[in-house]
Amino acid sequence: MQFYKTTYNRSKKNVQIGGCRVVQNLLIIFLLGIMCLTSLDPAMAAGKKKKSKADQEVDKALEPVMQELTPLSQKSEARGLFSPTDMSNAMDVKLQLLDLMKDYPTSEELIKPSFQAARLFKSREMYDDAYDFFNFIQTSFPQSPYAAQAKVEIRHLKQQLGDNYFAESAGK
Repeated sequence: MQFYKTTYNRSKKNVQIGGCRVVQNLLIIFLLGIMCLTSLDPAMAAGKKKKSKADQEVDKALEPVMQELTPLSQKSEARGLFSPTDMSNAMDVKLQLLDLMKDYPTSEELIKPSFQAARLFKSREMYDDAYDFFNFIQTSFPQSPYAAQAKVEIRHLKQQLGDNYFAESAGK
């Protein structure tokens, strides 16, 4: 079955393009594209895991925390000055994250916000708080990609402040 036949002269050679084969190839490419976009591949679908009820609760609890943390982090990265309100918001973020860490110590949903908060505290020279959050990530989620970076950040803090700084702070 052939839909159309086109003949043209290319470098003095006659070339014929069969419409049926072209349509078949386009259809295959189209279907493969849809499979990739909708994840119809069973192997990919099996790899996705549904969030547990606890993770959904953590997500819901993290929404207001992230609404405060994101602008603070952006301001900090831009090396902006913090107002007293900003510092108060940073303390609110810290307390809310600590509560979530206590209530859901194994929730992986806390990794990224904790890392973001730790970076914020480090940039604001709140080294004890930064250390606590980096250490939480490193010890609670050692297989996370953030754990490796947290370990590097802790090492930088210890180099900057001395190895004994955090041991002395823990003793107080």
